[in-house]
Amino acid sequence: MHAPRAQAALTTALRSSLRMIAVMVFGVLGGVAWGAETDTREREVIEQPRSAWRCSSGFSEVDGECARTIVPENAYSTGVGFGKGWACQYGFREHAGACVAVVVPDNAHLTSYAGNRWTCDRGYRLVDDACTAVVVPEHGYLMPSNRGSDWRCDRGYHRRGDSCVAVAVPANGYLVNDGSEPGWDCERGFRMANAQCVRIALPDSAYLSDTQYGPGWKCARGFRAEGDRCVALTPPLNAHIDYFGNDWRCSRPYRRSGDRCVKD
Repeated sequence: MHAPRAQAALTTALRSSLRMIAVMVFGVLGGVAWGAETDTREREVIEQPRSAWRCSSGFSEVDGECARTIVPENAYSTGVGFGKGWACQYGFREHAGACVAVVVPDNAHLTSYAGNRWTCDRGYRLVDDACTAVVVPEHGYLMPSNRGSDWRCDRGYHRRGDSCVAVAVPANGYLVNDGSEPGWDCERGFRMANAQCVRIALPDSAYLSDTQYGPGWKCARGFRAEGDRCVALTPPLNAHIDYFGNDWRCSRPYRRSGDRCVKD
């Protein structure tokens, strides 16, 4: 009774051994094939042009080769395989392959993300590589700038040299904030003349204009300015008032000939 069981156990063990041998054989063959493919890929990478490769971190390209990056004092490695491979620390700037400290004068501070430049503090301006105090006159205030004037006069004052003087606004005038001389403008219906605001003489068939030039008025549609008055237009037969309203033009298919509209 034990013989059939023993034979069955032997058969099962033999089958397991055959499976293990098959797995080992296929593994070896597969490894050879993979190794051959890997070797081919490596040769392909080596044979690629220079533009297709990049140095590893801690190395940088020098004359077509990868050389270890030498990081100078007060610098740090950028961790990239192109360029110098290093950058100066905050508060230092590159000079002749080294990192030198940024000399910040009194009343100034470092600026920019890299920290390699400086600017004057508020209330100071740059003069000959130094930051000098801005002298703000009475009735003036600081401006957010480290160059040039750095101050502006209060409303109602305008600059006169290094001082702020009051704006003298005449009757029928008002203050303006554009910082220009004389610091005031005339109300509607008045115009500037000899530092005064004089009333605009409006002729019949005219209206006030908002332009800063001319007489300060325009003729109504259908009228034309002649000197200081508005003259009515008299379009001839087959004509009409033009788009601007101060002249006439012939209707189609007529054309203008002197003071008439004629057909070709």
